[in-house]
Amino acid sequence: SERGASSYRNYDTTATRSPLSRALSYLEAGDSDDDDMRPHRDAVRVDPTKFLADYGKLRAREEFAPATCCLCSNRAARDGMLKYSSAPIPMSLLVCGPEANAIAVEVHTNILAFAAPRPGSVPSSRADYVLRRGLDTAGLADEIFCQLMKHCTSNPSLESVKRGWQLWCLATATFAPSPELAPPLRAFLTHQAEAGLFAIHDYATYCLRVLDGVPSGVAPSRADVDAFGERAPFVADVTLEDGAVLVKDAPVSPSTDVAALAAVCA
Repeated sequence: SERGASSYRNYDTTATRSPLSRALSYLEAGDSDDDDMRPHRDAVRVDPTKFLADYGKLRAREEFAPATCCLCSNRAARDGMLKYSSAPIPMSLLVCGPEANAIAVEVHTNILAFAAPRPGSVPSSRADYVLRRGLDTAGLADEIFCQLMKHCTSNPSLESVKRGWQLWCLATATFAPSPELAPPLRAFLTHQAEAGLFAIHDYATYCLRVLDGVPSGVAPSRADVDAFGERAPFVADVTLEDGAVLVKDAPVSPSTDVAALAAVCA
């Protein structure tokens, strides 16, 4: 967003460094006298536990990271249950059966692969796997949303965070959270939208508006997935020639054309 970009420029104007590297330097700094930027850093670091405290399906941290001979490693795994990890999770974040647990672990592997694609890989196939599992595996939609919270929290790579938010947009458009998860999910997204860290503000706001509607129930095409890597989604007011607002804050995906927007306004 322009507001985020303006604050960022005030923080560091070193022309030889990319926007992502300069922003990352700020996030890694930990402390700063720049009061305008502090909320942006805190949004990336806020522990989703703050929002999921009353959500009864989350595994206990002790269950997620059972006792091992290495107490330091065990403690780090427990504390990082809902924070970014470059390694696949050992088990699902939510309580579930053995079959769903195995799928949840594979989902996280695909989220990581989508967010950090290797040369020659097909990232859209990774997103396709995640989204289809959310549609065809009972209860897995909530698991996917919680994994996306985890991925976008304390992640040291802003590019990885951005791709995680692209998956957020695709997931909210494809399936809905359970009634139990919907309130904390909205609280998390609202917090991210209000913090306004660059494009994250736009992604989170888009997700909130999409959640107001009805999910498609169909996995997007790979072309639609790739479109999110080329252009960011946004929300827009649709007005008539006389200035009257027909639709306020309509979510517009990168693949939305005039005909699709007209259908939203109908």
